[in-house]
Amino acid sequence: MNNITTLTLQIISTIPVDILMISCWQQCFNDIKISKKKITILAVFITLATAILNYNLPKEIRMFIMFSFFILVNYIFISKNFYKAIISVLILEVIAWIIEFSFFIGASIIFSKKVYTFLNSIGGFITLNLYITFILFIALKRKIPNRIYEKLNGIWKSITTNETVLYLIIIMLIIIISTIESYVNLPTQAILITNTIMAIIFIIIILKFTSIKANYNKINNQYQTSISSLKEYEEMIDKYRVNNHENKNELMTIRNMIKTKDKGMVEYIDKLVDNKIKDNERIMYKTSKIPEGGLRAIIYSKLNLMDKYKIKYTLDIANDVRTVDLINIDEELMLNICKIIGVFLDNSIDAVKKLRKKNITIEFYVMDNYLNIDITNNFKGNLDISKLGKKYTTKGKGHGYGLSLVEQIISENSKKLENEKSINGDKFTQRLKIKM
Repeated sequence: MNNITTLTLQIISTIPVDILMISCWQQCFNDIKISKKKITILAVFITLATAILNYNLPKEIRMFIMFSFFILVNYIFISKNFYKAIISVLILEVIAWIIEFSFFIGASIIFSKKVYTFLNSIGGFITLNLYITFILFIALKRKIPNRIYEKLNGIWKSITTNETVLYLIIIMLIIIISTIESYVNLPTQAILITNTIMAIIFIIIILKFTSIKANYNKINNQYQTSISSLKEYEEMIDKYRVNNHENKNELMTIRNMIKTKDKGMVEYIDKLVDNKIKDNERIMYKTSKIPEGGLRAIIYSKLNLMDKYKIKYTLDIANDVRTVDLINIDEELMLNICKIIGVFLDNSIDAVKKLRKKNITIEFYVMDNYLNIDITNNFKGNLDISKLGKKYTTKGKGHGYGLSLVEQIISENSKKLENEKSINGDKFTQRLKIKM
């Protein structure tokens, strides 16, 4: 078999592998969709480019250049994000390494001492590609790349730029060591064992450092949220301090009325009790219908803030919401839900507090196995829904980041959370849908 025929067969057998590789890259990102035609064209390009690189690059830098090439292609044509490109390529490289390792073990059992002859033949190359294609197809169907990406994405985001550079340098060193020319004189088993040990050590080091950093950021984030809540409750304490002072004055008035045997004392007390129930217990009564889990405190604090700005509000909670158990929701997800509702309510308050007509409606209801939380406010002027979540704001420079945070949280929890926006006349509604 001549070289041209061999090369042609190698290219043809590699194209399905690259198609599935690109599909796995795409699957890592829920918000990115690529047509099958574009994937096929891109796969052919990658196959031809890698074939040229493999035949023209020295062994010492071949793996490093190929790895960099995959990241570049992923960045330009798929993710448009450098960090996403690195993560998705790393995921596929690890999966490919596991597949090739398992193939080598199987081939060693079947062919014994002739395994190297088989692996270096065109038949071995095509068989390996067919095996990789089959395993990648199963991994794609079971959404394994996406599951791994979602777990790694949170860890990767906790890494600083300096740490990223350090890890990339370590990766390059491992690649250079694993492909050094002196390895040519070593048995294949020794090369495989050495590279495997280095890869395992590297993965353990990375996971150890990143998990510590991720836990630190998680705790730090929780404390930041707690501090924000404490500030809101400080305002509430000030409010009740004023109310306490007023209560003392009212009690003094009642005392004087008792001493003078004022006949209007009963009416005065009834009026005070009625007002206190309306002013102090109204919010507590309404929010008591919200299921436990953290949302009750957020809604309560924001309703007190609305009272401060004299905003008319309606809190409507459907009867079936009481059966919804938010306590069983993951603590981190619940924290993110509270952040989203906090952003929605803060934006609604900012939108109406300077208007003559100040109305906000908060609705809780269950539909299609989702807990829906609708927050509606009236607004004045123009509002472009399509730009919301992209640091767009009608409040001027320095605003609009809250909805960007919401978009980020939604994208990271797309299986559990959804966000819908709508405008009806002069009313704008933000809806958070929580899958139960």
